[in-house]
Amino acid sequence: MLKRNEYGPPITSLKNLNIHYTLSFPSEVYTLVQLERGLILIGLGDGSIYFYKVENITNHFFILKADENPIINILELKNGSLICTTNTPSICIINEHPQNKNEYQVAKRINTKSQGKQINKLIELENENLISVDNTYISLWSNKLDLIKEKKINSPIIDAIELNKKKFVCALPLKKCVRYYEKDNLNQKYEIKNIKFIQNIEINNIFCILNDELLFIGGCFGCIYLVNIKYNEFVANVKLEDERQIITSVYNLPNGDLLCGGSLVIDDSNKVVDVVSDLIQYKYKQYQNYFREIYRKKGLHSNIIRDLKEIINYKKMKEIVSVSLDGKVILLNQ
Repeated sequence: MLKRNEYGPPITSLKNLNIHYTLSFPSEVYTLVQLERGLILIGLGDGSIYFYKVENITNHFFILKADENPIINILELKNGSLICTTNTPSICIINEHPQNKNEYQVAKRINTKSQGKQINKLIELENENLISVDNTYISLWSNKLDLIKEKKINSPIIDAIELNKKKFVCALPLKKCVRYYEKDNLNQKYEIKNIKFIQNIEINNIFCILNDELLFIGGCFGCIYLVNIKYNEFVANVKLEDERQIITSVYNLPNGDLLCGGSLVIDDSNKVVDVVSDLIQYKYKQYQNYFREIYRKKGLHSNIIRDLKEIINYKKMKEIVSVSLDGKVILLNQ
């Protein structure tokens, strides 16, 4: 991946960010990644992947129809391989076409046996193995996509994050818990119960690590959780500004603050009629029991913000990108 500390000043304040450009698509936008060589890939709900050169973000140069179903994750591995997942469910290796420059193809497709259950999250571990989670299984893969081991859970898993050399943690919304697993054998080590998750598998970026000590957990109505990683204990249950608000995505800023996508579900007699999504900055002070909202850009999207990323633009400057199911990608810079 790009060594982002080599480019431009760090982004530490949402207040100083302004919308640079908005990309609109014919389908929901699920994911975005910037490759080491600078290309930007955007995965859509119609199974397409749009390819952009960083020097021309306003016009795609190629569209790969990778599937008929949503592209849930796109990941560039440490070994240089490019893979995506769909809710077929399948994992695809993507290569540049051997004869046609600037064209890409699905070189290999692995259909997982959890038929009809989308792969909600795919992460690469420190040892370069992969973990995929779906609505039934946790699967451990080599970086060549050879299946090493799988564990049947029989409940949707929406997010996963590596904690250390031995463990990773998963979010299980229907069971209202997070579970810790060993990386090498997928054995369950610990469970934290009574997490008030919403029962929605469309969000899969609700975890992050604060200062190597705390696990941040979003995806709940009106609150977030902070859990001590070493002792597996709740540090705080932080109430949000509105009890109908949900943190649907989170990104670590270099100063320790968090940038979050927050959706407000506006309903009438328990029937959802509208979703308004804001971009929110939270400040966390480790030794002062302090976690506060410090700035908010309201109404950035009209559906949930699925992902927040940092990219390097053609001027070698950093930009924040928000990805939403409203079919828009919004770029913000200083």
